[in-house]
Amino acid sequence: MNPEILLEQIIGYCIGANEIVPDIHKKIDQDYHFAVLPYGPHFYTGILQSSGYLLLPEKKNVLFVISQDQQEDEIFQITGTFGPVLGKVWTLSTDKQRDTNYQPQIHDLEAIVQHLAFLDVITQATCVSCIAVGEKLSVVNKKKLNTYLKAQQKSTNIVFLTNLSIHHGNKKGRKNDEALLQDILLGADKQSPSLLKLFQSISTQSKREAEVIAYANSWDFWGDKQKSTGYACILA
Repeated sequence: MNPEILLEQIIGYCIGANEIVPDIHKKIDQDYHFAVLPYGPHFYTGILQSSGYLLLPEKKNVLFVISQDQQEDEIFQITGTFGPVLGKVWTLSTDKQRDTNYQPQIHDLEAIVQHLAFLDVITQATCVSCIAVGEKLSVVNKKKLNTYLKAQQKSTNIVFLTNLSIHHGNKKGRKNDEALLQDILLGADKQSPSLLKLFQSISTQSKREAEVIAYANSWDFWGDKQKSTGYACILA
């Protein structure tokens, strides 16, 4: 996409974010550390992504957390160079203790690039890293990961890149998404996808309450008539 058009679109999404979150300027100084933000076409997700980055505190470091299903009990680090995104080339920072033997899926790479554009326009982030988390971590690895994330939170905004779910039909999708969001607010995890469970776990351990900032469904726009995807901006 033409960088000028992309920049214009992101600015427009920021304006939209201010409209859907009435007290955004009052909340922007709150001490959030964690965010669940969606990925996908900007047409569906742009305002939610903007809301999240506007509300997170200004930090130089950002850690993306994505899911991976290649090895369910492993935590990998994604490395490489991305860009140019709006004229800027990003090189993901590395941690020597993390395994880098993971080949990201195309949709993972697209999600990262998409968010880098919002980081560039909205935030002051200069250092970005990304880990890919297995969907069935052992108890030991969960504890290690939670300890790692808790240690990062003071200097780093931790962003979980995930959508809520995909359903057949708008009514069923909305109903299930409402139940899922309620579980997140209550700290339950009966039906949450793995990254949302991780978000719940680290938020609870850090004694932070999750807040659903905004929700959207692909049927709110002009989505696939055979299925609907739920998107949310959640902070803690």
